[in-house]
Amino acid sequence: EIVTVKSNLEKLSVLNKTITACNINNEGIFDLSSTEITTYIGATKNYYPTYEDALNEVFANEIIDFKNYTSTNKKVFVLVKTKSGCKEIAEISLEFYPLPKLDFTKYQNVYCEETITINLKNITSQVLSNYTLFTVKYYSTQADAIAGNTSTLPNTNSFTKDTTIYMRIESENGCEPIIELLSFKFG
Repeated sequence: EIVTVKSNLEKLSVLNKTITACNINNEGIFDLSSTEITTYIGATKNYYPTYEDALNEVFANEIIDFKNYTSTNKKVFVLVKTKSGCKEIAEISLEFYPLPKLDFTKYQNVYCEETITINLKNITSQVLSNYTLFTVKYYSTQADAIAGNTSTLPNTNSFTKDTTIYMRIESENGCEPIIELLSFKFG
């Protein structure tokens, strides 16, 4: 007697990934489905806040709105299942894009000279330590800085009286710009 046995061997593998979002008051909005954690076609994915929830398939704790998940920096877990019941758990690290690292102490003091000449390009690298991650523009009015209008300030400026200029720091990844002011005061 000949017995034919058909066996389907499935190889389910998952990858741990990292997703970044803009930092808004220490929270970000993450699309958990935006990263490919498996190449297995037809697998289902369920998202959970803890490894234990994913392992035990705690439906009450499942992340339902995984495309708009508001969170702090942390890890979430994805239960990946095939139609035949094979399971793996992937880990997604949620991180924020870097914020500007600012130190204004060099330009927030009182000047004793009658005139000061400032090169705005030099200010950028001196007050913003991670300046290569951002585009910085300078404005004479706060309204123009907020609106992101064309900057009309030349790179080199001379001041003879107390002056405030506005610095617009734009993230390369589309996060909200940060507006800071620089004050030049005479003693």
